[in-house]
Amino acid sequence: MSKQTAKALRNAILAADDSADVVELEIPEWNKTVHLKPMSGGDLDTYEIAYNDEAQCKNIRAIAASLVLCDKNGEALFTAKDVPALSKKRGTALNRIFQAIHDKGLAGSVVQAEKKSETESKETGSELSSEQET
Repeated sequence: MSKQTAKALRNAILAADDSADVVELEIPEWNKTVHLKPMSGGDLDTYEIAYNDEAQCKNIRAIAASLVLCDKNGEALFTAKDVPALSKKRGTALNRIFQAIHDKGLAGSVVQAEKKSETESKETGSELSSEQET
Protein backbone atom coordinates (compact mmCIF):
# COMPACT_ATOMS: atom_id res chain seq x y z
CA MET A 1 0.00 0.00 0.00
CA SER A 2 1.45 3.36 -0.99
CA LYS A 3 1.88 6.16 1.54
CA GLN A 4 -0.78 8.18 -0.27
CA THR A 5 -3.27 5.29 -0.20
CA ALA A 6 -2.55 4.58 3.47
CA LYS A 7 -3.01 8.25 4.36
CA ALA A 8 -6.31 8.40 2.44
CA LEU A 9 -7.53 5.27 4.23
CA ARG A 10 -6.45 6.69 7.60
CA ASN A 11 -8.28 9.95 6.92
CA ALA A 12 -11.39 8.10 5.75
CA ILE A 13 -11.48 5.99 8.92
CA LEU A 14 -11.02 9.02 11.19
CA ALA A 15 -13.67 10.98 9.25
CA ALA A 16 -16.23 8.16 9.24
CA ASP A 17 -19.35 8.87 11.27
CA ASP A 18 -19.63 5.61 13.18
CA SER A 19 -21.75 7.03 15.95
CA ALA A 20 -24.95 5.13 16.48
CA ASP A 21 -28.32 6.50 17.38
CA VAL A 22 -29.04 7.11 21.02
CA VAL A 23 -31.48 4.76 22.72
CA GLU A 24 -34.34 5.88 24.95
CA LEU A 25 -34.90 4.12 28.26
CA GLU A 26 -37.70 4.68 30.75
CA ILE A 27 -36.50 4.97 34.36
CA PRO A 28 -39.65 4.86 36.53
CA GLU A 29 -37.65 5.44 39.71
CA TRP A 30 -36.65 8.87 38.37
CA ASN A 31 -39.93 9.47 36.54
CA LYS A 32 -37.81 10.19 33.45
CA THR A 33 -36.97 8.87 30.04
CA VAL A 34 -33.21 8.95 29.61
CA HIS A 35 -31.02 8.62 26.56
CA LEU A 36 -28.11 6.21 26.27
CA LYS A 37 -25.30 6.36 23.75
CA PRO A 38 -23.05 3.52 22.64
CA MET A 39 -19.62 3.51 24.26
CA SER A 40 -16.67 4.84 22.29
CA GLY A 41 -13.44 2.84 22.19
CA GLY A 42 -12.07 4.87 25.10
CA ASP A 43 -15.31 4.48 27.07
CA LEU A 44 -15.24 0.74 26.50
CA ASP A 45 -11.65 0.55 27.77
CA THR A 46 -12.63 2.49 30.90
CA TYR A 47 -15.62 0.19 31.43
CA GLU A 48 -13.62 -3.02 30.93
CA ILE A 49 -10.89 -1.88 33.33
CA ALA A 50 -13.51 -1.08 35.98
CA TYR A 51 -15.36 -4.33 35.22
CA ASN A 52 -12.21 -6.38 35.78
CA ASP A 53 -10.79 -4.36 38.71
CA GLU A 54 -12.09 -5.61 42.04
CA ALA A 55 -11.61 -2.21 43.71
CA GLN A 56 -13.56 -0.30 41.03
CA CYS A 57 -16.11 -3.02 40.39
CA LYS A 58 -18.11 -1.96 43.45
CA ASN A 59 -19.30 1.09 41.47
CA ILE A 60 -19.60 -0.63 38.10
CA ARG A 61 -23.24 0.38 37.54
CA ALA A 62 -22.50 4.05 38.27
CA ILE A 63 -19.39 3.94 36.09
CA ALA A 64 -21.36 2.36 33.25
CA ALA A 65 -24.18 4.90 33.62
CA SER A 66 -21.71 7.79 33.55
CA LEU A 67 -20.33 6.50 30.25
CA VAL A 68 -23.65 6.12 28.40
CA LEU A 69 -26.15 8.64 29.82
CA CYS A 70 -26.50 11.49 27.36
CA ASP A 71 -28.89 14.09 26.01
CA LYS A 72 -31.00 13.34 22.93
CA ASN A 73 -28.13 14.51 20.70
CA GLY A 74 -25.65 12.07 22.24
CA GLU A 75 -23.75 14.59 24.37
CA ALA A 76 -22.52 13.03 27.62
CA LEU A 77 -24.27 14.17 30.81
CA PHE A 78 -21.72 12.88 33.32
CA THR A 79 -17.99 12.49 33.82
CA ALA A 80 -15.88 10.25 36.03
CA LYS A 81 -16.17 12.92 38.75
CA ASP A 82 -19.92 12.20 38.93
CA VAL A 83 -19.53 8.48 39.66
CA PRO A 84 -19.61 8.83 43.48
CA ALA A 85 -22.86 10.83 43.28
CA LEU A 86 -24.37 8.43 40.73
CA SER A 87 -23.44 5.45 42.91
CA LYS A 88 -25.78 6.83 45.59
CA LYS A 89 -28.80 6.73 43.24
CA ARG A 90 -31.32 3.90 43.53
CA GLY A 91 -29.85 0.56 42.57
CA THR A 92 -32.89 -0.47 40.55
CA ALA A 93 -32.54 2.62 38.34
CA LEU A 94 -28.81 2.05 37.81
CA ASN A 95 -29.48 -1.62 37.14
CA ARG A 96 -31.99 -0.72 34.39
CA ILE A 97 -29.25 1.28 32.67
CA PHE A 98 -26.67 -1.47 33.26
CA GLN A 99 -29.03 -4.09 31.77
CA ALA A 100 -29.83 -1.88 28.79
CA ILE A 101 -26.11 -1.47 28.07
CA HIS A 102 -25.81 -5.22 27.68
CA ASP A 103 -29.22 -5.93 26.13
CA LYS A 104 -28.85 -3.22 23.49
CA GLY A 105 -25.17 -3.89 22.79
CA LEU A 106 -24.01 -0.43 23.89
CA ALA A 107 -20.76 -1.91 25.22
CA GLY A 108 -20.20 -4.14 22.23
CA SER A 109 -19.88 -7.86 22.72
CA VAL A 110 -16.56 -7.88 24.57
CA VAL A 111 -17.96 -7.92 28.09
CA GLN A 112 -20.58 -10.50 27.19
CA ALA A 113 -17.85 -12.71 25.70
CA GLU A 114 -15.73 -12.31 28.85
CA LYS A 115 -18.67 -13.32 31.05
CA LYS A 116 -19.35 -16.36 28.87
CA SER A 117 -15.68 -17.33 29.04
CA GLU A 118 -15.64 -16.93 32.85
CA THR A 119 -18.80 -19.04 33.18
CA GLU A 120 -17.38 -21.75 30.93
CA SER A 121 -14.11 -21.75 32.90
CA LYS A 122 -15.98 -22.16 36.19
CA GLU A 123 -18.11 -24.94 34.74
CA THR A 124 -15.07 -26.72 33.32
CA GLY A 125 -13.25 -26.26 36.63
CA SER A 126 -16.14 -27.78 38.59
CA GLU A 127 -16.35 -30.67 36.10
CA LEU A 128 -12.64 -31.32 36.55
CA SER A 129 -12.99 -31.23 40.34
CA SER A 130 -15.83 -33.75 40.16
CA GLU A 131 -13.79 -36.03 37.92
CA GLN A 132 -10.77 -35.84 40.22
CA GLU A 133 -12.87 -36.79 43.22
CA THR A 134 -14.02 -40.04 41.58
